[in-house]
Amino acid sequence: MVARAPIQEVAQKLRLRPGVAKYEESVKPLRMKDGVGVEPEENVRQAFLLQLRDTPEWSVLIQTVHWFHSCDAIMVTALACALSKEFQTLAAAAWDDDFSGSSLVVCEKGDQKEEVSDEDEEDAWVAFYEFFYEQGISLPKSFIVTDRGRATLYVADPAKVQRADQIALKVPLPVESKGPHVFEKLGMMAEAVAKGLDDEAAFMGNMRGGVWPQAQAILASGQV
Repeated sequence: MVARAPIQEVAQKLRLRPGVAKYEESVKPLRMKDGVGVEPEENVRQAFLLQLRDTPEWSVLIQTVHWFHSCDAIMVTALACALSKEFQTLAAAAWDDDFSGSSLVVCEKGDQKEEVSDEDEEDAWVAFYEFFYEQGISLPKSFIVTDRGRATLYVADPAKVQRADQIALKVPLPVESKGPHVFEKLGMMAEAVAKGLDDEAAFMGNMRGGVWPQAQAILASGQV
């Protein structure tokens, strides 16, 4: 997730949000190494808010997950929407799912401005990356290691990170996953069949179409 606002101002707002369980400023990132992994947590997502030396006007929130669930897309979209409204600016939520590809939701002043998926058409991946190129946002290769509730940020070039804040995000109960990743995806497929969505494009559209309204719902309920 990215928001065009100074990290100090974003940090002040984020630490007060109801969905933030923990906030620690200025954590030192480590250099990337082999043999690290993610220990999944059901009710919490570990993330880092970054200020990058090359694009200090943007605040960048990154998260590494073991298995991607629909709640991850909903949570990050809700945060992008909230921050874009709070600062009357541009923000975007982006994620990559091995099931539905890469998706991007762009928000401006609290409204959805654009939605892009690299599964929409043959060259749709161009539009996905175009947003980041046009805004000059470049993120070094990064990975968040989680182990027994502790999170560590590894970056290919730590010198590119001017500041890193650690954040623990609570998964809102209404969108919390009810089972393993594969069961959730099977449930989505069963729902698509019940709706008569018999081609891939319709199925993907139905799955992504639920993200924005669910993000608005958890924002309205004060859980993010």
